[in-house]
Amino acid sequence: MTNCCNAYESEHMRNITGATLRPGGFTLTDKAVEFCKFSTEDFIMDLGCGMGATLNYLYEKYNIKAVGIDPSEKLIDIREKKLWTFKFCKGKRGANSF
Repeated sequence: MTNCCNAYESEHMRNITGATLRPGGFTLTDKAVEFCKFSTEDFIMDLGCGMGATLNYLYEKYNIKAVGIDPSEKLIDIREKKLWTFKFCKGKRGANSF
């Protein structure tokens, strides 16, 4: 079975896509915050958060707290080197990370 995270773990892929590995980047995140009317009182969970760039963006720009879950140990290790302040968990479908 092929690991679905392999493409996202590639440094070459990160160099091409930047901080976020999805179409829309932070512009889409801004639209989601506006559409959902998220506030500093809310707590967000990002499933498949990768290195956590979106979580960090939400905290830095909107002071919204969040937790991220991702099955990739490599991406979590990259995130931990950045010393961001939000909680991060390794998890995968069918597993309980909490």
